[in-house]
Amino acid sequence: MALTPAQHDYAFGFVRSLAGGAVPDVPAALLETVFSALARTEEENGPRDTWGNWDWQYSAANRSGNLYRPWLDEAVLAWLEGAEIPRGRRWPEGKRFAMCLTHDVDVVTDRPKLSEAWRYARTLGQRAGAGAGERFSLLRRPWLRRYRTGRATDVLWHYDRWVKEEQRHGFRSTFLMFPEVHCRRHLWDCTYRMSDALEYDGQRTTVAGMCRTLADAGWDVGLHGSYYSYDDAAVLREQKQQIEAASGQEVVSTRQHYLHYEATRTPAAQSQAGLRVDSTLGFNRNLGFRSGTSQPWYAWDAVAGASLPLLEIPLVVLDVSLFSAGALEYSREDTVVAHAELASQLPDQTIVVEFLVPHP
Repeated sequence: MALTPAQHDYAFGFVRSLAGGAVPDVPAALLETVFSALARTEEENGPRDTWGNWDWQYSAANRSGNLYRPWLDEAVLAWLEGAEIPRGRRWPEGKRFAMCLTHDVDVVTDRPKLSEAWRYARTLGQRAGAGAGERFSLLRRPWLRRYRTGRATDVLWHYDRWVKEEQRHGFRSTFLMFPEVHCRRHLWDCTYRMSDALEYDGQRTTVAGMCRTLADAGWDVGLHGSYYSYDDAAVLREQKQQIEAASGQEVVSTRQHYLHYEATRTPAAQSQAGLRVDSTLGFNRNLGFRSGTSQPWYAWDAVAGASLPLLEIPLVVLDVSLFSAGALEYSREDTVVAHAELASQLPDQTIVVEFLVPHP
């Protein structure tokens, strides 16, 4: 395809960023490949899975056997080498790569109050068109047995341990918090509220209190946008403001819940909501490089035909895709091997996003 001037500049900027400076004319075919990968053109009219997502099984990289390779980086770096242009983007202190650790906080307690169970049942009942009596009957079903009362020690109240472990290794991560959904609610949305009680570092607090503690300690607190927020800037802005009110700091980072994302609409909605960093572009049920790159890049607005001030950081490893049923179902040993194989494919100057939800 022939690129427009804006598309050409967008792709050229990515090549120049890997070179770390000026580059001569880049072959048109390479620029077309770069643009298509970063703008996610193969997703625009592609199939969707049961969660409404474009996932790994639909990708050309999967069909060609390149899903686990940063094939776009390799193509650009190979051209730079052939043109005798040195690689750029050296990380501080001579490091070969950077890794961004993030946590989607989908649940805050293993012992939710009955009110939280009722919110879930109400959502399910509304979806099924059930009456009040049927909604009450939902509360007796096995999948709601974990919703119980009590002050016993909660197996999920270890966020302070997670933070201390990160601190011990000298880094800080992002905690992506779920808002209270005031728009249309999806069955898969999280059900906790900012006022819900929990324990942090031996002290009783609320979800909002934990957000403030994390932010004050220097951790990034971001937005885990609800399922139906993926293409609505007004909803994302309102949800962003909720997390800002809880944390006491500006929210700049985001990831869509269930990775619910549309390439032609989601980036623009996120940018219009005032968000500046997104890390949704990964897979729910596999590892790999959705855009063929391990580098950060700026998102593309398919409607406006322009680059957005929204930095995309690729989500390469997702814990749910590693361990859950319906995904890879790896053991701990399998995971170590998979990480080693993935790391062996990475070129220098790589960014990898690790998605981790706290576990007991």
